[in-house]
Amino acid sequence: MKNFVSKHNLFTWTFVKRFLNAGFVVSPPSITSSVDQKPSTYKCDNCTKSYRYKHGLWRHIRYECGKEPQFQCLFCPKMCKIKTNLTQHMRLRHYQLMNTLYQSQNYA
Repeated sequence: MKNFVSKHNLFTWTFVKRFLNAGFVVSPPSITSSVDQKPSTYKCDNCTKSYRYKHGLWRHIRYECGKEPQFQCLFCPKMCKIKTNLTQHMRLRHYQLMNTLYQSQNYA
């Protein structure tokens, strides 16, 4: 039996061994797989950013490229260019304040 350093290695070996015993062929990942990937095709004309999807470039041009942050946190001076980033900030940093505010509005 092999000398396993961690449980992960033991699990991986057991998993591969089951596949080999079941008749599956296990091949190593291709080295050229990262080279064969399609490069990002949508590039911003104003800066050096590039995006894989058209909607990513659209969002960048509309909200980010050369623009000041336009969404401000209700609880601190933090400003964000994208509203979902601000929403995530408020959920992570100000959870207690938001919860208190929500409860006070429901019971008022």
